[in-house]
Amino acid sequence: MQGDAQMQGGAAEPQYPCGLCLLDCDDYSDSIECNTCRRWFHWVCVDLNQNNLPRKRQKWFCPDCKKPSGN
Repeated sequence: MQGDAQMQGGAAEPQYPCGLCLLDCDDYSDSIECNTCRRWFHWVCVDLNQNNLPRKRQKWFCPDCKKPSGN
């Protein structure tokens, strides 16, 4: 019953929320997945565009995963 109430009220949770803005990274938005944490990010949220995208098969790391671990 509780699930029914959640389904009827408000918008659904995004399937792939952007790791920064939390809006959905859907099929209609330019987005990229972090190779470490597997979260998705809109290009615009992480300052990417056609000119600075990683090459095919090149790994990409989000701002959180790029941070030094302190080791």
